[in-house]
Amino acid sequence: MPTVADLLPLPDDGAVGRRVRMARRVRDLSQDDVARRLGSYGLQLHHTAIGHVERGTRALKFREAVALARVLDVPLRWIAGEGSATDPGEPVAQTEAMRVLDDLLKAERERALAREAGGE
Repeated sequence: MPTVADLLPLPDDGAVGRRVRMARRVRDLSQDDVARRLGSYGLQLHHTAIGHVERGTRALKFREAVALARVLDVPLRWIAGEGSATDPGEPVAQTEAMRVLDDLLKAERERALAREAGGE
């Protein structure tokens, strides 16, 4: 008799990683972009850690998976293996807050460069 695990298997780290990479590329984000945006959720993952996740050599912690789903604007259950493996679908809800945060970070970066150029 089949078990629940047989009927509803968990995705392996490689399958999760392939979905993460696909969603990142569809959203036209670099690994560095993803790492920076995860920082807005209080997670400090280097872009190389994102690469390890995408290659399936690093498992995601639950908080990381939730934040990653938000950053990539896909349902958490899609990352976990539900739905089409080849299409993350339309963005769930590209939030105004994320756009504002990106604008603020860009403005701060520009101010820092201007200070450096001015010798401050």
